[in-house]
Amino acid sequence: MTQKLILLLIIIVCFIGCGKEQKSKKRTAENSEIDEQVSNAVDSSKSITLYGKTDDSYALEYLNFLNFSDFGFSFHKSPENRTLIGDSLSLTMYNIKKPQLMDLIAFSEKREDSSPYFTRVLFTPGDTISMTVKNGELKFSGKNEAHYNFFLEMNDPHRQDWAYYKYDPFIYRNELYSSYLKKDSIFKDYVKRNPKVSKDFKNIVGSELKYEYLHNLILPRNIPHEYVAGEYLNNTNDMMYVYATTNNNREDFFDSNKYYSSISIEDFKRPDLINNDYFKRTLTLYIRHVFANHDYLEYSRRNFTNEREFIEKNLEGELKTYAIGRLINDYYMKGFGQGEQDVDLLKSLITDYKDEFSESAYARMDEIFDDLKSYDFLLTEELLNEKLLTIDGDTTTLLKILNKYPNQIKVFDFWASWCGPCISEFKKAKNFKRKMENEQSLNFFYFSVDEDKTKWIQTLSGLQNYVSEENQYLIINQKKSRLLKHLLIRENSNKTFYTIPRYSILDTKNRIKSNNAPRPSDSLIFEKLINEIMLKK
Repeated sequence: MTQKLILLLIIIVCFIGCGKEQKSKKRTAENSEIDEQVSNAVDSSKSITLYGKTDDSYALEYLNFLNFSDFGFSFHKSPENRTLIGDSLSLTMYNIKKPQLMDLIAFSEKREDSSPYFTRVLFTPGDTISMTVKNGELKFSGKNEAHYNFFLEMNDPHRQDWAYYKYDPFIYRNELYSSYLKKDSIFKDYVKRNPKVSKDFKNIVGSELKYEYLHNLILPRNIPHEYVAGEYLNNTNDMMYVYATTNNNREDFFDSNKYYSSISIEDFKRPDLINNDYFKRTLTLYIRHVFANHDYLEYSRRNFTNEREFIEKNLEGELKTYAIGRLINDYYMKGFGQGEQDVDLLKSLITDYKDEFSESAYARMDEIFDDLKSYDFLLTEELLNEKLLTIDGDTTTLLKILNKYPNQIKVFDFWASWCGPCISEFKKAKNFKRKMENEQSLNFFYFSVDEDKTKWIQTLSGLQNYVSEENQYLIINQKKSRLLKHLLIRENSNKTFYTIPRYSILDTKNRIKSNNAPRPSDSLIFEKLINEIMLKK
């Protein structure tokens, strides 16, 4: 649960890359007329109304919900009206078409450890909910209060523990299954104590526990938590990789067929769960790591084709469209589509499915398609003459910067002082970037989208151990920057943050060979992409 909370915090401040802290949308009684107009324009049977009272002002001022009904590429927020007056909140979310789980997260000024309030909640269209935050405790009441309070009970540390991987996959699997049975028993007892819970609650919440188990099965929990003793986080690699890198007896091999013997694609033919977080995450993982018959996982043309064929053969409707969308997005984010053959393959798949994607999903596909069109794009004279600010306060142009390093590959790193993942990437990729610059004809260039020049310089001074002050530049006017526009470094719809960190790679002739490259900390994939560009220069 701790890992999920950390992920939520990152998602809330990031959109694909990273985001500025969003300003809260305080509303007053003066907005009541607008509220009434919006309420009259929507179907109230597809809305959810929440009333909150608190003794912790941050809890309501910075209250967010993570809605999993969107395509799953980013933090999704349902259309809403909120009125915050003093210690009271009235919030209505619209377009909630069916019962679904959401994550609630609210920040705190009063908790001793400053930890946020967090829980998962089953919302049903038409719900009216009362929420109180008092003395550091979060509580719900209302018609369907049993739907809201189950995960608060499960947040008890004695109830949320999952087994962690030690050395043997099959011991781990058995221990993990015992953890699941314990949680399932708690769930069934809760249903008995609350006989009025709906069929949707029994199905959706019970299934969420099952697919969280399957998620932990494929991504073993073996990463010690940095701050919580005895807590383990999921590895980002699958069990086959973990076993291969931790097993001392190299003559042994991991029998994946035996390990996943009880799991089949039939477990995932559940369109009724298309809005469930763990179901959606786990569906993609099992297709990629178990069902598509990869010899080993890499984001290659062959594996891309295998996954597409498996999805189209075994899934239908929303499930198929979702899985295809994840295939496009995930491979693209790993650098697939940045080559002469792959770019057309990816573009054609987006075109094939464009009429089947939902509006929000297609918006993401449209972004990817635009990026792919930039492949092999030669920077124009207008772009090359864009003015930039050096760390010494001098102005220069992109052309002068690039001319200093002829016949070298250039990696553009777009970042900002307020972007936590950008700075984290500096630290994680420090040694790898130095290695690449020493071994390859390659240089990194850093372009900040900070509006505050002083903050940019101060942040750089604190990062001297991780990134050089050489080749550091400030975009002078972000709103009018042709460079940002042409490299598709966008603001979100609310104009509150840029989609960073972002990496663009130019070949020795200053042609764009990757307009959205993998992060350098993803070193194997990043180096493979650089090597391919080097071979074709």
